[in-house]
Amino acid sequence: MKKIVLFLFIPWVVLQAQTKHKTSDFNLSSDVVKYETAEYYYDSGNGNFKKSAHKTYTFSNGLLQKLESTLDYFVLTNTVSEFRYKNNLLHEVISNSEAGGTTETYTYTNKKLTEIISENEVTKKYTFEYDSKGNVLKEFVYEDGILIQKNEYSNYTTPNSYKKKMMNCYGDTDQGTYYYEYKNGCMISEKTDTEYLKSTTVFQYDKYKNQIAQTIDGKLFSASYVYDNKGNVLKSQILQPGFDLEPDQNYYTFAKITYKDGKTVGTIDLDKEYIKKFEKQIKSFDVAASSSISGSELSKAISDLKAGLASKYQIMKHKDNTFSIRDANGEEITNDVTAVKSKTDILLYDILFKKDLLLKNFYTDSVKIEQWYSMEEMTSPTGYYWIFSEAPEFFVIKNGVLVDMSLYKVVKTEKEDDFIIQEAGIDKYLIKDLKSKGFETFYPLEFLNK
Repeated sequence: MKKIVLFLFIPWVVLQAQTKHKTSDFNLSSDVVKYETAEYYYDSGNGNFKKSAHKTYTFSNGLLQKLESTLDYFVLTNTVSEFRYKNNLLHEVISNSEAGGTTETYTYTNKKLTEIISENEVTKKYTFEYDSKGNVLKEFVYEDGILIQKNEYSNYTTPNSYKKKMMNCYGDTDQGTYYYEYKNGCMISEKTDTEYLKSTTVFQYDKYKNQIAQTIDGKLFSASYVYDNKGNVLKSQILQPGFDLEPDQNYYTFAKITYKDGKTVGTIDLDKEYIKKFEKQIKSFDVAASSSISGSELSKAISDLKAGLASKYQIMKHKDNTFSIRDANGEEITNDVTAVKSKTDILLYDILFKKDLLLKNFYTDSVKIEQWYSMEEMTSPTGYYWIFSEAPEFFVIKNGVLVDMSLYKVVKTEKEDDFIIQEAGIDKYLIKDLKSKGFETFYPLEFLNK
């Protein structure tokens, strides 16, 4: 399984208010009109190679027109993105996949990008503020109108050399701060400094601005490249950190380049002679067919799961933040539930039918007084839920009631972002990937897999 880290070739990103859409943004020469890549890795469990990504970039006059992408990491997904321009400025990106479509619209003021609106199941908005020299100072990211990220830019020595501070949040709730430093458009350092994770990564690049090394908390992960005579990547080997305690993994990418004059160079086929330089022990270079679930199958499964979990319970908030609850039959059952609240959300427990129910943002202005709202039915393999307050303090909930916390203790594991929860001194529960979790949010508590 693959962990997505910074070596990956991202289709397009917003970086310092610039969106990747030019050949130079992808470290390609201006005469490239088509760049096709295929990525492979060796599956030691099955004894063969797997193709994990296939991408085709189509350019015209140095501008990206179309990106066709097939990714086969955890789920098989096919995405086609079309890029539209006005006055040589990126105006719109329309993407379609089995999971649905996304439209991104770009707004400029005096040729400076000031807003991006991304619309699919949720609406995301990015806004940018500049100094008198045209450098980005601040960036704000909203999801369905709620602020989820704040970015500050400073210490400019050139327009492409600066520092960035990224603060994840949910409204007024802080959810972690990260620090980045860029030199000549390349990220040279990343620092994570939160309550639960402290990490530093340093990056190195070659003369073509392709990343040749990243050192994560002192551990080196290297990469190497083969170029054409114009500095375009034809082959690459990239060592990635292993996913979820698995061994580190080499990924190999091969490219076919089409130039403006119609000439081509390279191939996307697996090159076993190149791989042999890095993998001495491999005997089979067969490439297995994909066995992953497709994006459309996953979307259907998620939709079915959501439908199965859809609650017919409703809640009404009153002026003093009290509430009324009614069940699927419209009968009021307010006196038959217990409840625990976070800064924004409310978690209820139906004593009679033993159901856990959640309404996010109950204690915010987005939930109006004297209106009925449908609740989400929650499930937990243990029957317990956990939450970190902003303080931060750790709490465990069962049946809509806070349990006796003197029985529980949070213990760090060898994996920096995973924690064991002890109950009465016994290792019993597990919290995984704490960095990805938010404060003041309820999560199911999982059993520890011995």
